[in-house]
Amino acid sequence: MGIKDSIRKALLESCLYNPSPPPTFVDYGCMDPTATNYESTATHPCNNDGPNNNPSPPGCADCFGNTDHCGPGTYPGDCCVYPATVNGCIDPLACNYDPLATIDDGTCTYPGCTDPAANNYDSIAGCSDGSCTYDVLGCTDSTANNYNPLANVDNGSCTYDILGCTDSFANNYNVSANIDDGSCIYDVLGCTDPNASNYDTTATIDDGSCDYLGCTDPTANNYNPAATIDDGSCEFTLGCTDSAANNYDPNAVVDDGSCTYDLLGCTDPNAINYDSSATIDDNSCIYPIYGCTDPLAFNYNSQANTDDGSCINDLTPCCEWCATGPIQPSIPPTGCADWMCDNNDYCPPVVTTDNPCDGLVKYLKQNYSNWIDPNQVGIGGISGVSPIDLDVVHFCEKCKYEGLNDPMCKCCKKDPCDKNVLFSKLQQTYNLELPEFCKYCKDGFIQDDSCKCCKKFEKIKDKKPRKRRKKVDYIPDSETPIDKGLMGEEIKRIKQLLK
Repeated sequence: MGIKDSIRKALLESCLYNPSPPPTFVDYGCMDPTATNYESTATHPCNNDGPNNNPSPPGCADCFGNTDHCGPGTYPGDCCVYPATVNGCIDPLACNYDPLATIDDGTCTYPGCTDPAANNYDSIAGCSDGSCTYDVLGCTDSTANNYNPLANVDNGSCTYDILGCTDSFANNYNVSANIDDGSCIYDVLGCTDPNASNYDTTATIDDGSCDYLGCTDPTANNYNPAATIDDGSCEFTLGCTDSAANNYDPNAVVDDGSCTYDLLGCTDPNAINYDSSATIDDNSCIYPIYGCTDPLAFNYNSQANTDDGSCINDLTPCCEWCATGPIQPSIPPTGCADWMCDNNDYCPPVVTTDNPCDGLVKYLKQNYSNWIDPNQVGIGGISGVSPIDLDVVHFCEKCKYEGLNDPMCKCCKKDPCDKNVLFSKLQQTYNLELPEFCKYCKDGFIQDDSCKCCKKFEKIKDKKPRKRRKKVDYIPDSETPIDKGLMGEEIKRIKQLLK
């Protein structure tokens, strides 16, 4: 028998023999749950004496033989024994549980699904617990023909037996049916109207092919708009169908040529729209207003309805006459009048300079019009000598080569319009012949001092002249007075249109 058993026996015997009053014992022990000798039944802290540490004194056991530490001690007990400190996972449920660890260091990891390809992959799982699940695609409907019991994700592949009409041409075609059950129903196209001439008793759907007999002429009395085939039954009413006729018949549908009329029109022979066949004057007579009716002419009269041949399409002769007429009286060219010379819209004023040679042309018209060359006057006098009009070219030739003695001969050397000088300049500067150069001057495309020379030579025609009406004389008279202001406005309008 060991010492603890001996002590327990001695105490038990003592308690049995001395039952009253029973001795009072206190349950001393280690009260710290973290200690290796923690006693959950201890009520007081123990000291370092006692059978667990020191077998003496033996009086530390109770009457029931339970040995214990002696006391009293300091809480939680001076006899508490602690294990050595070991950091680690102290959770037995963890994957990395360390049975030797005494202090949890927060490193515990727990089981889970560790496969990244699985649906329930757990990135913090420390070890696999076999719980991984995966997608298995397939038909998950157990009623389908291709049901897959292993599938957990339905991929829409289920197929079923669907009875119905599988003919797409049938009325009751079932696009979902995959087994034809013989239930197809078909339409029979044709004319379903019993009143039609081609009525089909077997047709179930009218296809618009019905034909109807009747009169198809809209002018007939018995016209049938529903008829598609004319059966020759049309009936007509003959008569005069013109509502403007004297004998118009509103009931007639076919004109029989019997209409009679009162012919309205202008019955005045003096009117320009006189109608010799008219029987009733309808006040439509139009009387002539004479004037120029050409919109392209400079003296176009918008009020005129009868052309009197007075249109002026080219003002050049008129303006040249205006430039010389006051100095050398003469008969105006055809179509020209004195009032044009005073209207700048027709003939711009002549610009003069201090250079006497600038007036050479004017000088020649004053002094050498109908001029008789003295060199040609012989013994018989001027009889048989024809007068001439000297232009600049011929005047300068006579100055240079025929000994003409005139103070203005000095201008021949300085005259920019000398044809030899001018032609050379046009070739070198513009590479143009005189007619083309003058045309561009007239149209405003070239602005050069030499443009004034164009009037000294023969009138230049456009290579492709604008088609004009035949030019006739224009002579103002008292019956058709001309408003110069109005004419000027018309000239401006025409010039604007030609730009």
